[in-house]
Amino acid sequence: GQCLRTLRGYTNTTKSVKFSPDGALLASAGLDNMLRLWDVQTGACLSMLPGSTGNIWHVNFSPDGRLLAIGSFHARSARVRDLEGKDDQSALLHEEKFATGANVAFSSDGRWLCCSGDDEIRVLDTASWKVVARWPHEVRYAGYTTFSADSRLLLIQHTQEDIALIRTGTWEELLVLQSPVRDYLHGITISPGGR
Repeated sequence: GQCLRTLRGYTNTTKSVKFSPDGALLASAGLDNMLRLWDVQTGACLSMLPGSTGNIWHVNFSPDGRLLAIGSFHARSARVRDLEGKDDQSALLHEEKFATGANVAFSSDGRWLCCSGDDEIRVLDTASWKVVARWPHEVRYAGYTTFSADSRLLLIQHTQEDIALIRTGTWEELLVLQSPVRDYLHGITISPGGR
């Protein structure tokens, strides 16, 4: 395909790039500790926000596009920002601390945010920011997590080689899949039909 636009301004590696649900914004972040929001149509950088005190590895929009979850490696946290906040104080809604690193994923219905670090995987209720489920985690870096399109299933990377399928709401483990790959996984996903 044709390159439509090149977004410039990073001083280090970019680790995560996500479109907003309406396609109007692009969030990008990386090893320069900055979160950038871009106008997709014009390519203009709308804002540069300090995402944390360390490298940002993961960003994810909530389904309504109002919130942005930010997973930071060295800050050992997952933060949630309200993109409509007027300043840095009002914009930061919640922060979860981990031993190291953080991966972040919203459910498609917006009810839950799953965060994972080196030590633990947690699911938060986005109405109260209370932890509703947690599992131990045995991966050197933050393990990957993803929800199914209908928000009824959650896939989590338990260990270096094990992936667990969880039923949301009851948070029961339905099955454990062992990856044939004996190296770091770099992503997991569930098909749109959930099969």
